[in-house]
Amino acid sequence: MNSSRQTHSPSWGKNTKRTIILVGLVILILLAWRFQMLVGQLIAAAVVAYLLIPAIELINNRTFFSRVMAVLITYLLLVIIVFGVVALIGVAAFNQINALLTQLPRLVGDVFDLFKQYVTSPETTITFGTIEMTPYTFDWNKIEAQVLQMINPAISQGGLVFGQVANEAVNVTSWLFITFIISIYIAVEMPAYGKRLTALLEQLGYGDDFEQMSREFNRIWNAYLRGQIILSILTAIITSVALAVMGVQNALALGLLMGVLMVVPYIGPAVAIAFTGLVAFFQTGNYFGLMPFHYALLVLAVSIILQNIEASLLVPRIVGEVLNLSPLLVLISLLAGWVLAGILGVILAAPVVATFKLMGQYIWRKLLDLPTFPEPVVEPVPLPPLLTHACNWVHRFHMRSQVHPPASK
Repeated sequence: MNSSRQTHSPSWGKNTKRTIILVGLVILILLAWRFQMLVGQLIAAAVVAYLLIPAIELINNRTFFSRVMAVLITYLLLVIIVFGVVALIGVAAFNQINALLTQLPRLVGDVFDLFKQYVTSPETTITFGTIEMTPYTFDWNKIEAQVLQMINPAISQGGLVFGQVANEAVNVTSWLFITFIISIYIAVEMPAYGKRLTALLEQLGYGDDFEQMSREFNRIWNAYLRGQIILSILTAIITSVALAVMGVQNALALGLLMGVLMVVPYIGPAVAIAFTGLVAFFQTGNYFGLMPFHYALLVLAVSIILQNIEASLLVPRIVGEVLNLSPLLVLISLLAGWVLAGILGVILAAPVVATFKLMGQYIWRKLLDLPTFPEPVVEPVPLPPLLTHACNWVHRFHMRSQVHPPASK
């Protein structure tokens, strides 16, 4: 005689659940701290997969290929495009970046020589309130040596990347290959993860909230990541062409520098423009026949004008105002991102802070029992003046005809 035994599992109380959640969070934080390099690699792989989702879905929905095949085709096209761009401009960019890295210590020395020439006379004094300083008494050679000591690590790292590629090729290639493979797996499994998370939250009654939160999340990250890539490419092309037309040396490298630094709001473009002005000032000759100072001013003026045109025309149309963060908060987030995760933290600082802001607003509204996602106020788009006058004339004519209808024949 077979007898079935009914098992009973005791339910957890609130204190037990809180303890389990806190222990789990502590374990996750410790694992993230212990495997920092792996976390950065996972984030980079996830970002690449997220950027390629539209292309993957386009191939999957418009063709007979499965999602796995769509992912493989998309990543293969990415490899072909990257290698094609490298083959097209790689040699010129490699030579010009090497030239800039080699030129940087001499550029620092020239700047200090020029500064000492104009500021270190015995009669020169600098006053801050009641404090007076005489730059003549400073040991400028020691200060110059300290500045060179600060930038030498960056130069040596750049040299490792551009001057000693053979020695670092194995490490760089292995890191890129592992990141590439992880990204492929993430792209394949991403819809499944989304469905599981949606099902779990629907069981808890948060399905609608998660759907709207996902929509806002995608709006932030789509506009920022894909917008920054497009903006950086356009900036690099426009800047390289403009500097080449003006005869600035290493124009391609300077344009690439401007495009790369565009991902660092406010600080990046300012640093790139200042560096471009220094290169123009200390280069030997220009075909305009201008003095170095006047030529540098011309290059700075053109760079600033181009930057303002991009900020006023391209940025609103490509990136938009989805982040809606104050400049001070952006600068603080950049510093925090650099301390926590280096260059990857700087690149992702702004959208991460915007995401935390979105989650904070959601939590705040839940705490106050307010609508979690209030309907946005849609302001009417103003018509052009000529069309406004025409509409007003039609409206007045219609009202006049209602008051004085035409006499019937």
